[in-house]
Amino acid sequence: AIAAVCGCGVAFAAKRWHERQTRAWVAAAVFGSSLYGIYLLRHTSGVPGWLVPLAACLALAGPLLSIRQRVAVGRVRGVSALPAVLACALLLPAVASAYVVARHLGPFNAPYETPATTSQQRMFERERAILSGLSRRYPAEFALGTYTSMLAGPFALASGQEILSIGGFQGGVPSPTLAQLRADIRSDRVRTFLIPLSPTNTDPRIVWITNHCRRFSGPSSHDPVRLALLECTPAEAARS
Repeated sequence: AIAAVCGCGVAFAAKRWHERQTRAWVAAAVFGSSLYGIYLLRHTSGVPGWLVPLAACLALAGPLLSIRQRVAVGRVRGVSALPAVLACALLLPAVASAYVVARHLGPFNAPYETPATTSQQRMFERERAILSGLSRRYPAEFALGTYTSMLAGPFALASGQEILSIGGFQGGVPSPTLAQLRADIRSDRVRTFLIPLSPTNTDPRIVWITNHCRRFSGPSSHDPVRLALLECTPAEAARS
């Protein structure tokens, strides 16, 4: 959507480039975009050191070029200055796109992140590390089972792995049933579970997991939800 709006703006500017008012608006847009890109670069790492001073120079060069309707490029005279002005604005997005592809990044770890997104990225890194450790220690089809998809969501977003969600969004969905859950554990499709420990939770699936699985982490005394990690072995599911 943003690209479409920008494309409409470029087409409009190209038709009216001879007007001073149009060139003034383009100069303001290029200057503002470049300044915002430089602002985002203050909170990121892993980008080349030359990028900030170059972006600052182009933030000034773009508006200065837009003052002139036409420029000379080598032996070619009278070329519209608009492409050169747009090139000044496209440097930072182009570098960001190249970094996403070259470093196999994604929507939660793009090159230029605001502080709020960077904080979310650190949370995702923690959840990816948890799943990676569980997968190595307890190899199964599902890296983790959780009570409700609200708990499963952050792990799925962070890792791209499939998480077994018990009870849907708030726990009221009857799928998977207790029999299906025990069958999945017996066949070693899932072995570890992250569930909230609460004496008021009478869901038979959570009660069974609490009573028949080994707790190996949590809950923390600082955790208001009292989450615990439990391991359920195929042998235990077959006996009970």
